[in-house]
Amino acid sequence: MNYDETRPADEIQLLRAQEAMSDPVSFLRRFEGLAARDRRQRQQIKTLETQLKSAARTAETATQQKVTIRRLEQKLQKLEQMHRTKRDELLERLTDAQERHVESVRESRRLREDLERVRGSRTFRVGKAVLSPTKIFRGSTTAPNEGPVTDQSPELPPRRPQATQRPCSPLRN
Repeated sequence: MNYDETRPADEIQLLRAQEAMSDPVSFLRRFEGLAARDRRQRQQIKTLETQLKSAARTAETATQQKVTIRRLEQKLQKLEQMHRTKRDELLERLTDAQERHVESVRESRRLREDLERVRGSRTFRVGKAVLSPTKIFRGSTTAPNEGPVTDQSPELPPRRPQATQRPCSPLRN
C-alpha cells in the first residue's frame, strides 16, 4: 500500500481481528502480557497511594509535603489513565475477537447444515445412484471415503445376483 492510499477503519479493524484469530497463541500471549502489565500498574497505584498517605503523615514542612503530594497525585493520575486506556483497549480487542469467533462458528454451522441438506437431497442421491455403475465399470471397487460402491439406487429393491456377468461392449446393445 502506498503512502497516499488509506483503508477504511472497518477494514483495518477486520484485518486486525483476522490476524488475532489466525494466531490464537500470540493473541493469548499478548493478552496475558497486558494482564500482567495491568497487575503491575495496579501494584504501582497501591504503592503510590501508600506513599501519598505516608507523605502526608511525615514531619516534612508544609510546602515540601504539598509538592510531594502534588507530584505523587499527578503520577497516580497518569498511571490510572494509562490503566484505564489499556484496559479499555484490551476489552475492545477481546470483545472484537469474541464476536469474530461467534461469527465464524455460525458460518461453520451454516455450511455444515448446507452440506447435510445437499447430501440428503434427492438430486444428490439420484446422481450417486446413476454414477455408481460407471464407477464399477471403471474397475473402482471403493469410492473415496465411502466404502464399497453399490450399483443400485437407494430407492430400488436389491438386485438378484446373476450367474455370470459379461463385460459390456460398445458394439452390442
